[in-house]
Amino acid sequence: KLLRPSHAELGSVNLVSFRQDCGYERPLGMLGMGAQRLGAPGAGLDTSVKPYAKVLKDGYYFAECVQDYMYEYGDKFGGNKMSYELSSISNVSIMHYEKLVPSEDREKMTHTVCFGICRTIPDMLFFGIKNGNKCYCAPYYKPMAGDDTVCDTPCEGDSTTMCGSKSKSSMFGMHMCSNTKQDLAQSNKGLDEAGKQLTKLVDQVSEAAEFMQTAAAALQPTFGKLGDGAASDLLQAAKVRAGELEKGSKEASTVTDAIGKLDKKYAKTASGDFEEFEAATEAEALIEDMDKASTNGQAQIEDLTSLADASSPTDLPKGATKEYFPAMYFVDKEFAEVPSTCGGKIVGEPLVGTMDDCAAACDSEIGDCVGFSYFAHKKSGLCLLLGKFKSVTYYSGCKKERKLIQTRQNLGHRAAEGTKCMAKFSLFEGTTLKPDPSGRCKQCMGKASNAKKCFE
Repeated sequence: KLLRPSHAELGSVNLVSFRQDCGYERPLGMLGMGAQRLGAPGAGLDTSVKPYAKVLKDGYYFAECVQDYMYEYGDKFGGNKMSYELSSISNVSIMHYEKLVPSEDREKMTHTVCFGICRTIPDMLFFGIKNGNKCYCAPYYKPMAGDDTVCDTPCEGDSTTMCGSKSKSSMFGMHMCSNTKQDLAQSNKGLDEAGKQLTKLVDQVSEAAEFMQTAAAALQPTFGKLGDGAASDLLQAAKVRAGELEKGSKEASTVTDAIGKLDKKYAKTASGDFEEFEAATEAEALIEDMDKASTNGQAQIEDLTSLADASSPTDLPKGATKEYFPAMYFVDKEFAEVPSTCGGKIVGEPLVGTMDDCAAACDSEIGDCVGFSYFAHKKSGLCLLLGKFKSVTYYSGCKKERKLIQTRQNLGHRAAEGTKCMAKFSLFEGTTLKPDPSGRCKQCMGKASNAKKCFE
């Protein structure tokens, strides 16, 4: 029996064991001459790794039936390579049996056939079988939301066992051959790497959540009192997003806390004499726990990376603001430089950053984003991207700090702070956004309101 490594809860599972094979190279005669010709991709991206060279795992156990994210988006070399998403996240890839083994040497698929190849690939901890015969090796797997079907497709080579379904994979975990001290250190190394990356992301997302909530809470009452309903609605959307970021950060923090506790436990366990049964047993249990925590950590890294990229982006192109003018420039140039807010269809997620960050984010939403409403707060600001302008409110009561700017070059030199509704110049050059009562102007604002006050 082994502890199940890929779930929040612990449970026992049956291990199909081949412990006597550990450490041995399998005779080529057992594999067919095709094995001599193999030059397969390694675990992740190492194309020099050859399968069937050395046995690294001594058993397998059924984990669960899932629609696997890795099959859909973690496949750099197979049929889903155009959907590959992990280059900037975990930089790993699954490997397919059919890509590793020539057609003339392939066997009809069973659990054991798939295990037979995946057990020899370094760093692969799981294997999956989909639709009866689609075998692949994976460093980890990640369940996706899917239909309510079960894994009920018989294995091609053994109709008494199930090998996934059309949409789902039967996932199996593999048990590592015993080399306790080395395995313990290797598991801890993976745990530390996941912990450091996750901690950095937790801090980034948590800070974004706190700033977004604080800024929206401070600004919403101000615009509400001035009757700027569109601005209040955008700031409410920012509050909702702040809650989502906070939730994601807290969920990930439970994993970082678990990683921290396991790291302390490793420091005590690593000095043990692993020839002693009790010490070896304790170390093996810790390896299972650390591998499980690393897998959970990697899943949280992917989730937090998605949250951070959407609402707290980094390394964005500089100077994007040069391509944007105040929306009022296309409504009434006299008020182009006074503070303004706008309402419309939100694109993407509310984000934290400078006005230049907002412009770059809008540029990344090609064909969808026409501009944004930016709310300055302290040393940064809140930004909401818009796919269509519906209204604008301008605050003519606020003192103009600069003269009207009518060129993109000069606009790029002005301070990237201030509350402004900004429009992408290239989309509206030579046109107008001024409300058109006739309704013939499709891109025009539905309403432009002069607050004749200043919110500062």
